Parts: sequence; C-alpha cells; structure tokens
Amino acid sequence: MRILVVDDCDDIRRSMADMLTLEHHDVLTAATGRQALERLTREGPVDVVITDLKMPGIPGEQFLDELKALPSPPPIIILTGMEAVPRPVSPVIAAFRKPVAPEQLLETLESLQATKLLGEVLHAAEEDEDTPVRGTKK
Repeated sequence: MRILVVDDCDDIRRSMADMLTLEHHDVLTAATGRQALERLTREGPVDVVITDLKMPGIPGEQFLDELKALPSPPPIIILTGMEAVPRPVSPVIAAFRKPVAPEQLLETLESLQATKLLGEVLHAAEEDEDTPVRGTKK
C-alpha cells in the first residue's frame, strides 16, 4: 500500500516510516498538514493517510476537512497524543492514542488492504456480468 505519514515529530515520523517500509509499504512522509497536501498534489493519491492532529500550521481538523474535500479522499488513521481520542467518522477509519502498538496499526492496515482488495474483486465481478460470455448473446 502507498501510505502518507504526517507528524511534526521527526522521530515518530521516521520510526513509523521505517516500520511500514519493512512491512513492504511505499511510504511518503510530511511534517505538517500543508506539506502533506502539497505532496498529494505533486505525487498523486495514496491508499491511506496516517496523521497526528496537533501540528504546526493548519489545525488538525482543517487538515482532515481538506483531505475529505479531495476528489477521492483516502482513508485516514489518526494518531494523537491528546487525552480524548476522536471517534472515527468516514473517511477516518481508526483513531489511536500515542504511543500506538505497532501490531495495532499493522492490523488496521491489513484490514484496510483486505477490504480494498475485496472491493476490487467485487467491482471486477460486476464488470464481468456486463460482458457477454463467448458464444452467448447479451
């Protein structure tokens, strides 16, 4: 999966990118919401965004709103150091309080990937139903 990790803490951003790269994901990083939006514009869509909420520049809620406004908003996983963890509302699929256990994050990504693959299979099956089978008439 292509993942964008957004966190203003260099150590967290780097360690998360390293962990995800070891799991064979293609990882982009950004230190702020503005930088993340610029990377998405420049480098194209991602399969998921993993983001902190409290960062310099644009507030976390505004960053989420801008992600949601994209033509195809990516699923979002929130990692926060705040006491209150926000309730996930689409396209937010999960929210965790830092520090998150790597297993929790990887399990969430595996679930997302399985859901995405299932959607692709179902979409392909729907398209196949519209394609006449050789030797038959539609």
